[in-house]
Amino acid sequence: MGTQESKPLPPRNWSEYEPIPIETLSEPSTTQHLLQELGQEGFVILRLDDDLMNALLEFIEASQIFFEQTASEKEAYTVHDPLRGRLNQGYILVDRIKEFLKFKAGDELPDVPPHLADRFDQFIALIHPLAESILDLIAETETEEGTKYMDETLYKQVKEMLPLKSAVAMISYYPRLPPEERDQDDPPTYDEDGLSIPSQTHTDTGLITLISCSDVPGLQVEDRRTGEWIEVEKIADPRRDLFCILGNKIELFAQRQEDTLFKRTVHRVILPYRTSRCSMLYFVDVPQ
Repeated sequence: MGTQESKPLPPRNWSEYEPIPIETLSEPSTTQHLLQELGQEGFVILRLDDDLMNALLEFIEASQIFFEQTASEKEAYTVHDPLRGRLNQGYILVDRIKEFLKFKAGDELPDVPPHLADRFDQFIALIHPLAESILDLIAETETEEGTKYMDETLYKQVKEMLPLKSAVAMISYYPRLPPEERDQDDPPTYDEDGLSIPSQTHTDTGLITLISCSDVPGLQVEDRRTGEWIEVEKIADPRRDLFCILGNKIELFAQRQEDTLFKRTVHRVILPYRTSRCSMLYFVDVPQ
């Protein structure tokens, strides 16, 4: 797979998109297809096998039980540091717009519901090897100059550090009222064309992010052909599919900074008013 050319890509009919079954990732033709999708589009849709699908659904179900607790019960799992204040782990409330439950492997999870920790362990034991296999393919991709996308020694260090920062996050978005119906003390949000934007246009800070397909479509990825938004959850199965997008460090760790094989994915979440949404994200990252 060589460096991308600068000529525009031809239009694409997204309604004909076919997810890649994860059990085929070891096949050369599938590997090439996955790398091409990540390189050209900045995302790929993966079709889960039964084991990973069931582990994901069971973890989501357990997390939703946690979110049903009272505010004080959930806030007991907020993580604070004496110097840095609230940390980006544990329970996180963002301006009454959304709430997170975010943990790394080995963290102590809430005891409500009692099976949450077991469901988390079962899920991360399956999702992390999938993430590593995708990173392996990216790192070993050969450039036109004959070098690998990532330096072998650097990538070995990166893999060793992944458990220190990679984290599973459940995000629950609150239903938002239209601007004219909000109270004065409601937190400000961004709106566009009669829709709420609880997660503005951004790129993730890590290497890759794996995102479950929600049954409430809201995730949008910027189309590199047109600059418009692709409603990716409308072309995927909310029970069986997972998105893989690229983060900032996938460019930072390139062996040759001039290589443009893999570029960070611009995305956002946008929802109709009065609509709640829940989604799982696996942030694959290393410490700064």
